Amino acid sequence: ALLPLAALAGILVSDVSGLVRGETERIWLPFYVWVLAATAFLPRWQRHLWLLLSVVLAIGIEVVVRTEW
Repeated sequence: ALLPLAALAGILVSDVSGLVRGETERIWLPFYVWVLAATAFLPRWQRHLWLLLSVVLAIGIEVVVRTEW
């Protein structure tokens, strides 16, 4: 459980310090592997809840936000 916490701390420090200002999502990719591994420590019902919330958010953004491509 130490590596996911370190990844979250790295994300927080990078964001607060302004290190990644103007960067796209690719700068965060190395951290997401460890954050994803942290979900294994969640109880089963919480994993399902977060998955459901992610799906609802993704569909909501897709319906509301219109892009040219």
